[in-house]
Amino acid sequence: EDTRTILQEFNAKIKIETRPEYTVMYERTIGNYKDLEIAWCTFMKKHQNDIDVDTIFFERTFDDPTICKEDQCIFDICMSVKDVTKYKNISVLQAGKYAVYPFCGYLEEIYPINQQLVAIWFPASHYELDNRYAYDQYYKVESDGYMEFDICIPLK
Repeated sequence: EDTRTILQEFNAKIKIETRPEYTVMYERTIGNYKDLEIAWCTFMKKHQNDIDVDTIFFERTFDDPTICKEDQCIFDICMSVKDVTKYKNISVLQAGKYAVYPFCGYLEEIYPINQQLVAIWFPASHYELDNRYAYDQYYKVESDGYMEFDICIPLK
């Protein structure tokens, strides 16, 4: 695909939204992003009794595996919580303006999408990146690896 086509596809899908603040508990992992599926399954099983119909799931990734060692990437798996006293690791996903890209696909498709967002869409968008953390908000993860989530990039 050429750059213009990629840019048109992103512009058609990305929405600029004001997102609310989310209080989350998180579990941090240092490892390979290819192990995210295993980490998610472990997290869901461990916290199954804390999950209810209002629970929202998130993920934060902090490293680019093309720059750091691929087995030393840092990622957090998070879920919204009401009772912060129940958990050791609490964080706040800050409210504000975000570029939101709806992703539907498989784990191996995520990295190229993220690279195109950063290298093609973002520079052409004329938006300015904010210093809040980016995050992914999950809606569906299936046993075959299919996922649906929003990639949320903070904007000034």
